[in-house]
Amino acid sequence: MSKIVEFPSREIRNDLEIENALRESLTERGFSEETVAQTVSAIMPLIKESKTVVAQGLDAPIPASISERDVSELKASLSTSLQAYQRQVGDFALKILMLLAIEYASNAKG
Repeated sequence: MSKIVEFPSREIRNDLEIENALRESLTERGFSEETVAQTVSAIMPLIKESKTVVAQGLDAPIPASISERDVSELKASLSTSLQAYQRQVGDFALKILMLLAIEYASNAKG
């Protein structure tokens, strides 16, 4: 009988990469293991929440008078634009939260 190996979802892997990068960044800045652990514990829920908020979709009514082809093109265009916007906002939110993490760790340190 073969054994099935399950890999974590892409989102979980992404969260782990962010957490590891945060830990590494704080450690490189000389923060203690305890401060790093406290900071990660405080910041990771905010990072996960920001990703959920940014990932929300957009609901816009499309007039019935538009042809089916035009509707498809409009949906594709809106989807592409929304994804680019979500990436930009997500990256910006992550930068802010990383800076907040450093400030949090600095305040916890001393």
